[in-house]
Amino acid sequence: MQKLETIETPRLLLVRLNEKWMRKFSRNPKESAEELENSLSLEQSERTEHPPSAYQYACSEISRFPESAEWLCFWEVIHKKQRRRIGGMLFKGPPDESGEVEIGYGIDTGFQRMGFGLEAVERGIQWAFSQGARTVIAKVNPGNQASRRLLEKAGLKQYRFIGKMPCYRITRPVEGKSERI
Repeated sequence: MQKLETIETPRLLLVRLNEKWMRKFSRNPKESAEELENSLSLEQSERTEHPPSAYQYACSEISRFPESAEWLCFWEVIHKKQRRRIGGMLFKGPPDESGEVEIGYGIDTGFQRMGFGLEAVERGIQWAFSQGARTVIAKVNPGNQASRRLLEKAGLKQYRFIGKMPCYRITRPVEGKSERI
């Protein structure tokens, strides 16, 4: 199987599944997760996988827009020291005509409130900007204060509501100007 794109942070590896892995997960997430962990020499995790329908939808979008596969494949968040999958991250499609892309993320309960989500999101935003995105947005469930704080620490600012759902964004710094990411 072809090598998976990997981004390293101080404590994490972010590993982007490719189309073949996405198709495997769309058929049987639990079995595919075990196979992935074995292939990457990881400890077995107790993660609850996305339902097959999430992978199936992403795979149908990859079939429709193969040039956007890198934006549609899910990322695994791996704790380097423990060699264990502890969360996931994804982009909900490629940047639109204005350069905006939406990020989604989650860290397993036993690893929350330790900065892993922030580390993954900050690096994910850097990756998106390096791939041409101009703005990264995120939508948060209204009661999820921890996620709202994480986004604010990552430099995103609340800019609107959709119903009661707060929406956050960060725009790529203009050349020559610095902005925290």
